[in-house]
Amino acid sequence: MRIEELKKRFLESLANERYASPATLRAYESDLSQWIDGLSQKNVIQVQDFATKANAALFRNILAKIGAGLSAASLGRKTASLRSFLKFTFKKKYFSCDYSYLVPKPKIPKHFPKPLKAHQVVEFLDSMDSCQPADLRDRALFELLYGSGLRVSEVAELRMADLDLTRRWVRVFGKGSKERLVPLSTISIEKMSLWIKYRESLHPTHSYLFLNFRDHERLSARSVDRVLKSRFGKGVSPHTFRHSYATHLLRGGADLRVIQELLGHESLKTTQKYTHVDLGELKADYEAASQGTLMSSLGSKKIKESSS
Repeated sequence: MRIEELKKRFLESLANERYASPATLRAYESDLSQWIDGLSQKNVIQVQDFATKANAALFRNILAKIGAGLSAASLGRKTASLRSFLKFTFKKKYFSCDYSYLVPKPKIPKHFPKPLKAHQVVEFLDSMDSCQPADLRDRALFELLYGSGLRVSEVAELRMADLDLTRRWVRVFGKGSKERLVPLSTISIEKMSLWIKYRESLHPTHSYLFLNFRDHERLSARSVDRVLKSRFGKGVSPHTFRHSYATHLLRGGADLRVIQELLGHESLKTTQKYTHVDLGELKADYEAASQGTLMSSLGSKKIKESSS
């Protein structure tokens, strides 16, 4: 059997057993195609070729070629894709050995998310406070991204039937098609109602919640990102609002496990990265104070308060 055929079976497994999203499948397909091309250049084409030719040096050589010019994060994703594939082939008994141990793991520096300040979120959302169609849609969209901490893919896939404005929640299908109910903020409900009223005049029979204005089809995750960048500028992504939502909840005293449920994280470790963000902010404040900048600003504030 050719390794290319194993790739197809692996992708089918991801889609049918793990319910991977189309974006995830595309990423795996791209990564594995590069690895398989590299293997074929070394005459590792059939499954039996692994037994005689697979070794750490082979994988390091291929990684050096496909990783040229890539960031550590991109490189890490490509090696993770291959390791997942090799573990699958061993689990399904296509290979007699788990060859994933041969794949090098590049060191990836930890980059904790940088949440927006609360006033930045408010200013951004208030900039869309008008009755123009684009403002109605985008205000409802970004209120939902921030106010409920949804992933951009989850927002793009929302249907009208998923909303219950009376009970104040939205039904979300996250990674692996896992369903969860997420509460809606008062402002989200208000802005959502305005958008839905206009949307019904635009295309009352369409099942998806957010539509584009070109052909009235579903607004894709990529389009959401374009809309955000056109309004906010570079340096912020839809996921920034999810990070900000979690961080602001944490600072407000919310329990970490509650945040985990709201975000739909399978592991608490994923949620715990927001504690690092908060500690990072505290460290920055401490360093500012040690240099006198924070103390001087606080001092001036107290002077103003005492004189008023």
